[in-house]
Amino acid sequence: MMNLLRNQEGKAESKAPLIITLIIIAILGFLAYKFVPVKWKYVEFSDEVQEVLNINYSQHYKEAARGAFNEYTMREQILELAKKHNIPIVDADRQVDVKWPEKRIFTVSIDYDEIIDLPIYGPYIWKFHLYVEQDPMSGKAI
Repeated sequence: MMNLLRNQEGKAESKAPLIITLIIIAILGFLAYKFVPVKWKYVEFSDEVQEVLNINYSQHYKEAARGAFNEYTMREQILELAKKHNIPIVDADRQVDVKWPEKRIFTVSIDYDEIIDLPIYGPYIWKFHLYVEQDPMSGKAI
């Protein structure tokens, strides 16, 4: 019985679990370094698109009367945001769709791909789809 206890008190017999754990942590850290900034950029872009669609018509009634809020002006504002956030919009006619049915609510649909270069695996294509529409009652984006 004492021999059994004495053997368990000694040094670790192998460093393999520690090395494997460190390798896994390094791989996960590298993947986070590659993927988290791309996802963060998408979240910031999504928030700003919602802000564009949050129109307070009572506050901006003069601009609304001049026709400043239509599908063309909204599309231009969204394309400016995409340029600001370095969103890869190659074919704006196909990738960015802004609709204003019956002049009631805006709907925006944006599709784009981010290419992330990974060693060994090669380029990884991450597809993003953003759909934002206004609430018909409040005029705020949801």
